[in-house]
Amino acid sequence: MENNAWKIVYLATIFSLLILALAYYLMAPKDPAVLLGEKTEKMAEFYGTRVEGRKDGRRLWEFYAQKGWTIKNQDASHLINVTRGRIYNKKGELTLTSLIAPWAIVNPRTEIIEAFGQPEGIINKPSKLKASIDLGKFSSKNKHDWTTIVADHILYNSRHNFSEISGKAQLIKRDSKLTADAISVDHNSKSAKLSGHLFLKRRDGVIRSDFGDYFGESERLELFGGVTFEAKEKGIKTTTIRCARAVLYGDIDREIELAGGVEAIQGKKLSLANNGVYSRLSKKLFLSGQTRTVIEKAQALIRLGTANKLRNADVRQILQAKTLLTSDNIEFSTTSGNARASGNVVVTQKGKEARAESAYYDDQRELLTMRGSVQMKKGEDWLNCRKVTIYVSREVFEAEGLVEAKFKL
Repeated sequence: MENNAWKIVYLATIFSLLILALAYYLMAPKDPAVLLGEKTEKMAEFYGTRVEGRKDGRRLWEFYAQKGWTIKNQDASHLINVTRGRIYNKKGELTLTSLIAPWAIVNPRTEIIEAFGQPEGIINKPSKLKASIDLGKFSSKNKHDWTTIVADHILYNSRHNFSEISGKAQLIKRDSKLTADAISVDHNSKSAKLSGHLFLKRRDGVIRSDFGDYFGESERLELFGGVTFEAKEKGIKTTTIRCARAVLYGDIDREIELAGGVEAIQGKKLSLANNGVYSRLSKKLFLSGQTRTVIEKAQALIRLGTANKLRNADVRQILQAKTLLTSDNIEFSTTSGNARASGNVVVTQKGKEARAESAYYDDQRELLTMRGSVQMKKGEDWLNCRKVTIYVSREVFEAEGLVEAKFKL
């Protein structure tokens, strides 16, 4: 009997939930018009027509809408299912076109135009708004550079000439896609501020950061805060670069400037430096300023804590089991994985040490060759030689053209 009582309670609960779900479905708003204040007092209502806004004879916008209305006192116009939308700048030039949005609001008094994706809570499938923006208007060159926008919300203030794009905003071009939580555009200064989970995908890799600034005249993008760049080339493992700041340009073939604690990982190599430059054209990464590079054996892996250890002062004791190379500059190939160091090159490995003007690392053979005023340490003495070859995997130093002259420093 006790089990039957629980079954009755259980069935009654399920029945109540079904009734509540049916009531919610019947009463919930199924059209954006409900959320846009359709029940407010209307001055004019229209269906399936083209509407536009003008001020002082200048066209501000024009939209095709499935449905719309103007509320009392003409404070705002509400538009449903907007297509073929256009927005013009203060010069009357077309800057945004092909706008498609579930709904929009235009306020002629404040000169604010807003377009929205599908509002939350509507039963219909949510949809993003989409449009094409002419980034060429950011430059005095005034060349047409149409880019696709996908977002949840676009606001354009005609009076103050600024725009805001938010809600996982995306700018999509033929060879790249930029994503951010919000993009604020100042059309007067032809600049933009980007914030929140920046993600830039290019043909040569992906770049992430916390925020950034875009300058239209120079087509320059400056990224800050936890910048990470994964450079991808055919035939080589991804080169991961981390730094505090990166500067890149609209032209994908221009170099990327890196600064602030640059850290690069490529296969079995990890390098730290003050500054760096990445070139897609030459397929190289150039690091400068107190570079320190760890080269692991084939079977070893670069561990997460290696970079922090490498920043410590007494790196020789901390990295005794690794090959450590310090130099003024070092250059990595992003296709072969080979590296070339120059300027005050010092290589240490398990108590062995050699110095030279330059060194070349063959990634496939795990072979490090030092040339130019080469000196190798033997006990407390230094020997001059023509070349030193270091077999990283075997942990062997081999000198050629050895000069018997010994000296102490």
